Amino acid sequence: MSVRERTSCRICDTVLPEPFLSLGSQPPANNLLENRDDPEESFPLELTRCSSCSLVQLKHVVSPTLLFKNYLYVPSTSESMKRHFSSMADDLALYSKIEEHPLAVDIGSNDGLLLSFFKAKGLRVLGVEPAENLARDANASGIPTMVDFFGDKSVREIITKEGQADIITGTNVFAHIDDIQSVVHNVSSLIDKKRGIFVIEAPDLLEMLEQGTFDLIYHEHLSYFGISPLVQLFRQHDMEIFRVDKVSTHGGSLRIYTQMNGADHKRDPSVGERLSSEKSWIADGRIYEEFAKKAYSMRDSFATKITNLSQAGKKIAGYGLPAKANTIINFCGISSSQIQYIVDDNPLKQGRFAPGSKIPIVTSSYLDKEPVDNIVIFPWNIASDIIAKLSKYREQGVQFILPID
Repeated sequence: MSVRERTSCRICDTVLPEPFLSLGSQPPANNLLENRDDPEESFPLELTRCSSCSLVQLKHVVSPTLLFKNYLYVPSTSESMKRHFSSMADDLALYSKIEEHPLAVDIGSNDGLLLSFFKAKGLRVLGVEPAENLARDANASGIPTMVDFFGDKSVREIITKEGQADIITGTNVFAHIDDIQSVVHNVSSLIDKKRGIFVIEAPDLLEMLEQGTFDLIYHEHLSYFGISPLVQLFRQHDMEIFRVDKVSTHGGSLRIYTQMNGADHKRDPSVGERLSSEKSWIADGRIYEEFAKKAYSMRDSFATKITNLSQAGKKIAGYGLPAKANTIINFCGISSSQIQYIVDDNPLKQGRFAPGSKIPIVTSSYLDKEPVDNIVIFPWNIASDIIAKLSKYREQGVQFILPID
């Protein structure tokens, strides 16, 4: 089956209530089309919240094979992600003894960008990546990568060949996994019991709710995290959260540091501070109702803006096609008759078509070959970088639009 409805919470197994937000039926956001007329499937995109542990999660789970077997997102095309991963490697390496050649394992390692920074610092590295195309590229660039999902089999193989891991990371991948219980169980098997750390990054649920950034919702992104539900999850596997950092990626994310109970690293005050703040909102249904209202209001505002510009004869292009762009486009009902093309710097995406809307994805040369009056910056979280990059078009009178502002 391509999709199944989830009826119970993936952390505490409580029966899930009805969704508080529906973004309609949409095709998977990263499943770009090779040809405009290629058939595609659409699935419900609905958000619910567990009444017991307050984990926010999608109501429907799309087959990971369909989503990840041939994946087209790569962080290496983004200068901001290069800076982010370089800084992250600097921070996490402080937790290991470099002279002992520690092992860093990255779950969902993509093209190996994060691991390349660990390798440059002298760590042994290993990626676990189910997308065959990305794993192939990573191996070709000198980053050892297993073509597999992170599970019992891959973990046994790592332990046999490489031993226990000092650093395990999951950056914007932990939230993409349905069976996070198995992942944490396997992490607890792989991690060095005394000094090892498991670090995940995921968009901050509170930031998403307050900003109304509904575009962070897509079929790959199954869970939306505060710290409270994760404390319960890790406790079930004799693990604990010992530090929480705020980072700027994806409009505001959490970097969550965990270890085995009783391991070396002292609990930072940031954990208690975050847990204390969550008591005031994470179980309050009103904040989720307000978020849904914001999402519908932003949809109406952006769709109206694009429709009015199109009807006035203005030519519109998009810049950047991350997954969240397709959530916006399809939720707002925007088509290729309104947005002529979308520029994306990732060569894997160029020449394809956006799912649902069928908008062509092109190189930046189109901005000169086929000039437009307006450019929609879909990666709004790095808008300043993009506007600086496109400054000559602003000087020519092109107007920039943010779908979420």
